[in-house]
Amino acid sequence: MSFAPQRQIISRIPQSGMDGQEWGLVIQVELEKLWFQGMSATDRKLVEQPSPGDPPPSPKLFAKLDAIILQQAETLGWRLGLSELVRFRFSAWDHSKEGPELHRKFGAAVARSARIMQRRELPPVTDPEQWLVKKETVEELRVVLERLRSSLAIRSGSPSREAVDGLFASIVTEAANSFPHLAANLDRWRKFYETNPDTLIRMVTSTRATPATLYDDFLSWSTGWEPEALRQAISRLGRAKL
Repeated sequence: MSFAPQRQIISRIPQSGMDGQEWGLVIQVELEKLWFQGMSATDRKLVEQPSPGDPPPSPKLFAKLDAIILQQAETLGWRLGLSELVRFRFSAWDHSKEGPELHRKFGAAVARSARIMQRRELPPVTDPEQWLVKKETVEELRVVLERLRSSLAIRSGSPSREAVDGLFASIVTEAANSFPHLAANLDRWRKFYETNPDTLIRMVTSTRATPATLYDDFLSWSTGWEPEALRQAISRLGRAKL
């Protein structure tokens, strides 16, 4: 049985600042969102609020959940097991005829996640929402950079790189609700600027640099993809949504 590609949960989770319990809760919520997509009201009630005498949920429902778990394991790796829902399926696999093969596939997906983490393999760019995430983040960057330029324009002298990087973080932090994508990944953005020290200064002083280019460079740094190849891959996802 095959299912349509699912969005990658990792793109919706802040990459730092959470303990294991918080990771588990967030992963669980996101898994349930994916699982419940297209599920009938009757089936959802059987899953969420079963009543005495109700028939058990269809095996097809759990097959869909298992497929989602295996797909998400390629990017989330072992962290997926922090979710109680995933551990519930692990337990069911132990007693299922298909269980050994499901455990094998999960292990292979976790191994791929480790290779991706170690930059030995590129992460997949197949999430239908990656195009929308880029579009929304680029717009956030556009506003933040405008505010950054305005703030620097009224200051005397040439600001240091550290001051510019710090101002970027302050603008995002002080209006986190207006910049949800940047705020959720601010630690990664700060590390990106630290690793690429002149990037932000070039952005605020050059008339040719664009927020989209900055986003592509950031995501390239985060994933190991070449910026142009990454831009084209995300553009294809956008065209597929039209």
